[in-house]
Amino acid sequence: MITGNQMRLLRTLKNIGQSGLAKMLGLSQQYISKLERYGDTEIPHYWGGKIISILNCSETEVMNVQKITVA
Repeated sequence: MITGNQMRLLRTLKNIGQSGLAKMLGLSQQYISKLERYGDTEIPHYWGGKIISILNCSETEVMNVQKITVA
């Protein structure tokens, strides 16, 4: 669904800090940091869906985020 790296890149592109995303999700900033440290591993499905929704991203954006940032 979404990896830690994809989440970090999308959050950064949307100009949302870890603490801002944490507040939107009702989580701690430390937990967001932990999820981002998953790297290329998918984060838990439940949180992945919520994060994608809050960041207002399509599946295409999630799949292509690393290609966008590399170019």
